[in-house]
This record gives sequence, structure tokens and C-alpha cells, in this order.
Amino acid sequence: MKHKRMKNLSLLFLGVVLLGGCTIDPNKRKLNYLNSGESYAKQRKYQEAAIQFRNAVQIDPKFAEGHYQLAIAYLGMSDAEAAYREFTTTVSLDPANSDAQLQLATLEIAHRQFDQAQATAEKVLAADPKNARAHEILAEKYVATHDMDKAIQEMQKALELGPPRVEALDALGAIYLAAGQPEAAEAAYKRAIELNSQSLQARVALAEFYFAQGKMPEAETAMRAACDVDPHAVSPRIFMIQIYELTGRLPEAEKAATELKTLAPDDPQAYQALAHFYMSIGQQEKTVTEFQSLLASKPNDASLKTQLLGTLIDLNRIPEAQALDQQVLRQSPADPPGLSAEGRILIAQGQYQEAQEVLQKALRADPKAAASYYYLGVAQKSLGLSDLAKTSFARALELNPQMADAAVAMAKLDARSGSYDEALRLSAGALKVNPNLSSAYLASAEA
Repeated sequence: MKHKRMKNLSLLFLGVVLLGGCTIDPNKRKLNYLNSGESYAKQRKYQEAAIQFRNAVQIDPKFAEGHYQLAIAYLGMSDAEAAYREFTTTVSLDPANSDAQLQLATLEIAHRQFDQAQATAEKVLAADPKNARAHEILAEKYVATHDMDKAIQEMQKALELGPPRVEALDALGAIYLAAGQPEAAEAAYKRAIELNSQSLQARVALAEFYFAQGKMPEAETAMRAACDVDPHAVSPRIFMIQIYELTGRLPEAEKAATELKTLAPDDPQAYQALAHFYMSIGQQEKTVTEFQSLLASKPNDASLKTQLLGTLIDLNRIPEAQALDQQVLRQSPADPPGLSAEGRILIAQGQYQEAQEVLQKALRADPKAAASYYYLGVAQKSLGLSDLAKTSFARALELNPQMADAAVAMAKLDARSGSYDEALRLSAGALKVNPNLSSAYLASAEA
């Protein structure tokens, strides 16, 4: 009896050991994490997916597939730096993963590592000479380095090697346009539509081409065709508002913007279109009323408060702006737009030293906020710190080359310091962005 009991206990112990061995087997655990992460990724739950993939590579730091999937999840989270790191690890562990190499090459272009991106793409082509995507990436590299002839050659190779794609044809059209070949660009855009007449992207690309060429009737016809392809698409209807506005048909533009609020009531681009229309034609009081109405129905849209703040300050309705800004900063004391608005309010009140301190705090929270650099420059200029102001304006213009006000501010400082040619260059650049900017004409005249 005792012997039988011992035998049963031995079998039980063996079962526990074997079962435990299955549950703690590292290889099985990492694969379970991988499968779980892939399941989350299919549902676009990238944060949850990333957690699972990180668990997998913590178990096995040399698990190439885990690093690769983690990189893809980071892309889904718009975390390019982390994706770059994980693709680099993937390629070092599995040089045969061509998709990881091409993803890495794309990020290398974004990092302005052009020679490295070219070497990565060429490595893929050495193993697979018919890889169309590798040629597309080489085209992107040549566009970034302003070698349009080679960019065109590479994109044409990509189209020859793979089945024609709307995206590739649209990219070829954009390259032709940048190379100063509008006829070839138009042909590429039209070919994309021939390839897929129901492609919203192809229709919009052709319409944008005509718009850029100043061919408004053709742009309107092409954009209407885009609207017909997708009766619920927002972007072509936003573009139609711009066409109406530029052709002087303001009632039609206002009507189209109003209809968008009903068409896509949960899309910020759609429900803010009417406010942006009023803003673009200088009807700031109507802009304020529209933003206030939207904020009442969508109190969780922080961008509405930011835009309303800016408009109130522009109208010099400082007490209202101050009350709203205090509300924003009570909810989030380090909110960069809220701090930037506070800086603007202090400038309006003549408190330049305090404005400088607040705007520096805003930039510590968001170092890439061009507007905060611009207003910091305004505060510094008012304090007589011309060199610091010029540095701030230059940084604003670097972050946002279309910021005409920053260009004008720099031009005025250059004119007063005797750098007349630079002042004229900056004024001319500002006028290209906004031909009606009176301050740019004044800066040019001063130079």
C-alpha cells in the first residue's frame, strides 16, 4: 500500500514537472507573446501590441521577428525613433528581412541619412533585382537630394518591375512637377485614374495638380469627380471650399463648409471647416462665434480652445482670452499651446519679461513649436534683445518655412543692422507666401 502511494506521488510529481516545463518554456512563452501582439496589431491596438512584442524580446533579445513586429507597432503609434531603433536591430539579427531593410531605409531618409538609405536599398536590390519598392525608395532618396532626373528613372523602373500602383504613379507625377515637367506630371496623374477610376487618391492628386498650376476650372471639375467617387469623403470637399473662395464665390464656400458639419459631424477637419473659412476671409468675430458654438458641443476637443484663444488675442479681447487660458492651464499646467497663449497675452499687456519666461517654459514643453519661438522673438525684441530675437525668429522660420511673420521680423532686424540684401531676400520670401502682407512691403521698403 505504501509502495503504491509512493508510486502515485512520483507520477504526480512528474506530471507537475512536465506541466511546469511547458508553462515556463522560454521559446513557447515568447511565441505566445508574439501571437498575442499580432492579434492586437490586427485590431490596430498598437500600444497593447507593443507591450506583448516587448515581452517577447525581453525573453529572447535575439528574436528577430519580435523586434520586427515591435518596429511595425511603433510605426502604428507614430513613434518613428523607436521604430528606427527596432528595425536596425531586426536587420542586424536577420539581414534577409528585406521589408525591414526597406522600412529602415525610409526612416534613414527621414533622418537625412541619404547615403545610408541608398546603401540599404541597394543591398536589397543586390539580393532581389526586381524589388520595385527598393527602386521607389531610391527615388525618394533622389528627390530628397534634389536629383530629379535619377528620381524619375528609379520611379519608372519601379513601375516597370511591379504591377502599376496609383501611389507610385502619383509619386511620379509629383516628381515630374518638381522637375519642371508639368505635361509629364499631368500624364502620370491621368494614367493613375485610368488604372483605377474609383481611386479617391488619384482623383484628388489630379485636382491638386491643376490647382497648383492655377487652372481653377480644371481643378474644380477634377475635384467634383473626386467627390462623386466618395460621397462621404472630407478632403475633396475641403478643397472645394478653397476653390470657391479663390474664385470669389464666398456664399458657395460658406454653404459647402456648413454642409460638411452635417456630413462628418465627428471629423474635426469637417466640423471646423466653417470656422476656418471665416478665419481665412478675415471675419474674426464670426470665427469666434463659430468656435464658441463648437466648443459647447465638443468640450473635449482641445484644439478648439487653442484656436479660439488665438482668435480672441488677435481681436484684442484679452480678458476673455485670459479667462479661457486660465481654464486650459488649470486642467494642464504644462500645456504648450496654453503656455504659448499666456505668453501672447503678456505681450499684449506689455509684460515682456514675464512673456519671455512663459514662452521659454512653453518651448521646454514643446521644442518644435514654431509659433512659440516667433512670440519669444517678439518679446525679446521688445526688451531690446535684438540678437536673441533674431535667433528666435530664425528658429521659427526653420521649423515653419511658411511663417511669413517670422521672415518679416527677421527682415526688419536685418535692415536695421545694415544687412540689406538679406532683408530684401526675407521680405521677398514672405511675399511669396502671402502676396498681400503689408508688413513685408514695409520691411522691403525699409531695406
